[in-house]
Formats: sequence, C-alpha cells, structure tokens
Amino acid sequence: MAAGKTRTPKSVSARKDDIQPFVLTGAGGFIGKRLLPALLRSGWTKGWVIVRPGAADQIRAGCESVAGVTLDWSGLTFLEGDTTRDDLGVRPSEADLIAEEAVHIFHFAGVSSLRTSTEDAQRLIIDATSRVLDFAGDCVRLKRFHYLSSVMVSGSFSGVFLESMLDEGQRFDLPLAEAKFLAEQEIHSRTELASNIYRPSTVIGDSRTGQTERMNGFYQLLRILWRLKNLPRDVTIPGPGGPAYFNIAPIDYVTAAIAAIATDTSAPPGVFQLTDPKPLTYFEMCNLILERLGGPKLAFGVPLTPLASLTRFKPLQGLVSRVSREVGIPLPSVNMMAADVVYDTKNTRAVLAGKGVECPPLESYIDTIIGWYGQMMMGEKIRND
Repeated sequence: MAAGKTRTPKSVSARKDDIQPFVLTGAGGFIGKRLLPALLRSGWTKGWVIVRPGAADQIRAGCESVAGVTLDWSGLTFLEGDTTRDDLGVRPSEADLIAEEAVHIFHFAGVSSLRTSTEDAQRLIIDATSRVLDFAGDCVRLKRFHYLSSVMVSGSFSGVFLESMLDEGQRFDLPLAEAKFLAEQEIHSRTELASNIYRPSTVIGDSRTGQTERMNGFYQLLRILWRLKNLPRDVTIPGPGGPAYFNIAPIDYVTAAIAAIATDTSAPPGVFQLTDPKPLTYFEMCNLILERLGGPKLAFGVPLTPLASLTRFKPLQGLVSRVSREVGIPLPSVNMMAADVVYDTKNTRAVLAGKGVECPPLESYIDTIIGWYGQMMMGEKIRND
C-alpha cells in the first residue's frame, strides 16, 4: 500500500467451504501459463490474475494451448495491473476486494533472461517483490505467499546447496541472480508472512512431449551437439569437463511440483528446490545426447573454471565475448556452467512424497526433448531467450 494510505480490514469470518481464492502474477510466463491450469485442475477456481494492459485474451489462449483443453475461466477475474506499483497497480476498489478475500498470493511475475540489466533487475524483481509483499501484508485472510525464485541464488557457491541456505558469502556475476537473492532476503525479513519459495533449476521442455517455447542455455548446448552428430564416430572431440553439474528439470515436473506443494494446505512453509536430485555432469550429459543422436562421443573434458575466470578478466573480455557469440553460448552461461554445485531437494521430496510427482532422470526423456528439437530444426521458429 502506498505510504500514507490505510486500509481498514473488514471482519474476518470463518469459511464454510474449502475455496482458496488466490492471486497470480506472471501468468503469461513459461511457468505461470502452466501453473494456472494446474491450479484450476486442483479445484482452485476462484481468484484474480494480474496482467499487463490488453494481455488477458493472449494469456487465456496461451494457458489453453499448453493445457490442451478449454478451461473454465468463470471463477477468475483478470485485472490489468503492474507489480512495480503499489497495490498490484489495480484500482483501489479492486485492491480492497482482493485484500479482503485472497488466501494465497503467487508472485511469479518478473524477468528471466540472463542478459537482464542491473536496472531492470532492481525494478522488476527487487522493487516489485517488495511492493507485492507490502500488499500481501494487507490481506486479512492470507495463509501463504508464494514466490518464484531460482537456484541461481547460490551464485558462486561450490558444494551442496541446501534448501535452508541463502547467504553463504557467494559472488554474483549476473544481476538477475543477485536480484533473486535480494528478493528472497526481503521475503525472509517479512516474518509475519508464511511463505513458499520455489527455486527451479534450468527448466527445459515437457518430458512427455518435448514442447517448449523458450530456448535457454540447455538448447544452446544442444544446438552445438546437433552440429556434431554427423561427424565420424572415431573423431577426437573435447567437451566441457571438470566436476560441474548441469542442474536441470522438465517444465511438466516443475509445474506439477509447485501446484502439488501449493495446494497442500497442511504443508509447512519453506523453500523448495525443483531440480533433478541426481544431476549429470556437463561431460556426462553431452555424451548422453551425442549417443542418442548417433554421433561421436567426447574424448576428454576441458575444465570450465579457467574459462569462466577469463570472462572476468577485462583485457580479454572482448575476445571471450566474440568467441562466445561464435559458439552460441552467452558469457553468463559460461559462468553458470563452471559452478560446481548440486542442489539438495530433501524438503521438496518430503512434501511431494505420496503425491506421484517426481523429477524424472534426464536419461528417461532426453529422446523426447531431442525429437521435438529436431522437428523445430526442420522449419518451425522458436523464441531464443
């Protein structure tokens, strides 16, 4: 709520039903457009979806496209707003109604590009999260605040990063990662709010269909391996080496896990790291993909840490940037690839136990991912991010 304004809450009476009215920001995002149908399927049919001006129809169409069915929107109200403004950027009467009724707030809006500037990260992640938290504090029925973060909050940390960890003295090369870290700190400082923080790793396509509309670092690497598949099987090829792991999860698992955790109203608040609990190293993953493509295997690995160090050495940054563009992997991805970190998922797995939601191993669905990518390579256009 804006400084100097006050909102007088109405009396709170006990509900006779199990309706969980919710607010969702970021419904047009890669995860958000899949989470909204998942919430509807879970019986959470009443709520408010905060959208950019003129975006409601596009978001509804996007949700139905990924869900593969026509959805019942009758219980949802789409409101034009702006999370960088007070009270979600909606009209005062709308804000008052939400503050009286909302039981859950999902703040999933923001940016996800590794190229996000410091200024945009500050405004769209840190400042926006602070304003949404301010509004959450005015919601008299609120039971849980849900935030979409990222495992990138681990920064330069090396080792096993627990779900209970946050500030471990790590360094940040990306404004996006540091902004997520600072946003989490702000959430933890609001001790009056019960919060769920979701930290997905690199999210790739659907493990059942391979479909994705976002091309992240995994697909940049897949594109390089695709070019190698027709080389002779006995050719000697170096690849990414060292102990670095590629922490990855398919979008269907990430969405199902968030929906299952959020709708379990008996689960305690906490931090949930959404990734493969047994990730492959970069070297192992590249060889797995090359094997499935029928190409040559990588003969030996080149440690990534020295290369990542070069990206911070100013006299060589121009050269490294040119090589990065030529290869097709942006500099921020190089630094992330060099991080020797594995993310513990004990808390996540405990809450998901018995719900039939588990992160599948990459070996079980990589053929589907490759198959879909191959179809796109034949002519369809997909967005690079």
